[in-house]
Amino acid sequence: AEIEIPDVYSPEVESSIEDSLKDNFLAIKLLIQIGNSYFFQPQIEPALNAYLQVLEQVNIDQVPLLKAHSLVSIGEIYRQQKKYAAAQKKLSEAFELLEKNGEELDKKHAYSLAGALRIFTARGSSQNATAIAMKLI
Repeated sequence: AEIEIPDVYSPEVESSIEDSLKDNFLAIKLLIQIGNSYFFQPQIEPALNAYLQVLEQVNIDQVPLLKAHSLVSIGEIYRQQKKYAAAQKKLSEAFELLEKNGEELDKKHAYSLAGALRIFTARGSSQNATAIAMKLI
């Protein structure tokens, strides 16, 4: 079977690229996708690096849900690295952003996250809190 290669000079591709270049948040979206790609390989350190770079973008506060996504991902990486206090801090920041800016589904995820964090924090088990919270999201 022959692989079909798209015509990079076609008007559709040119228009799509042009539209993407006008996106003020393109760098943030690309960094998140890079982080996601590394995360699922799993290559945790490069993933963490990409997500941390997202938070350094000057316009990140203009897209709170993308910021929340990065914070949740960082929190999960910290949990895997057994940095439970840091994980809980990032997940709490994500919760606040989701609760304040999210649509209904985002808010449901945020409440699940908060519930798991409260239950297991009360029991003194941040490790379990973040693991359960990640499954709920």
